[in-house]
Amino acid sequence: MAATGEAEEYLHRRGLSPLDPRLALAALAQAIDGGETALTVADVDWARFTPVFTSGRPSPLLGELPEAVRALTANTPDDEGGPGLRDRLAGLGAGERQTELARLIRHTLTVVLRYEADAHIDDTRPFSDLGFDSLTAVEFRDLLARECGQPLPATLVFDHPTPAALADHLHRTLPGAAPVADVGPLIGALDALEATVADSPPDELSKARLTVRLRAFLDAWTATGPAGRNTRTPRSADSADTAEAPVADRIAATDDDDELINLIREQLGDNLGD
Repeated sequence: MAATGEAEEYLHRRGLSPLDPRLALAALAQAIDGGETALTVADVDWARFTPVFTSGRPSPLLGELPEAVRALTANTPDDEGGPGLRDRLAGLGAGERQTELARLIRHTLTVVLRYEADAHIDDTRPFSDLGFDSLTAVEFRDLLARECGQPLPATLVFDHPTPAALADHLHRTLPGAAPVADVGPLIGALDALEATVADSPPDELSKARLTVRLRAFLDAWTATGPAGRNTRTPRSADSADTAEAPVADRIAATDDDDELINLIREQLGDNLGD
């Protein structure tokens, strides 16, 4: 019957095969004769069944079965695809690296779900909505782990539920990712500056001077390139004394109040009182 065939295919893909009736009856008779009251007889492909069964959470039951434990520990990626991917990622910038990982995820997804090669995949759509179940989640993980050349958890698509989220995760965790700067000290310094200004408000001239310095800092910050490098053209060492030197540097270097006021007015307009 068609339904029986579909059911057998469903179980087979999950590592379970129907027992021959005679073998099943013989096993049942043996269990009864032996007085066994808690016994399961099944034809299990542990290498296929165990990763699927534990994809959502660990199983204490399977953790006591040597065959299941071996199936889990043997699930390490093949290094054939890994170095190729790492080599491709090594020569890419951050944006290109994430784009390449997103492309790999979409390709692997179409293979596992048997989509057409040119099928449109919405990167923000959850894997569950795309047709994933526990079995395809494990198959997807295995293929992706081989490409990445390192182990990935069976819960990968549950922990990172969309292709976009998964691409971001791999971008941050695979070898070669650019380190993320710790902005904690910067935030702390800004908090300290804010507290100092609140406790001891500066006079108008000092306030204007500080404003220009902060604006200069923000200008430099927004001119920083994607790799953390400042994209402004460096100036020569002897240009600090010229009119072409950055205004913030000129303000910091002058001790003349009139010149200071004129420099600040250049930046703030005529909002500064005489």
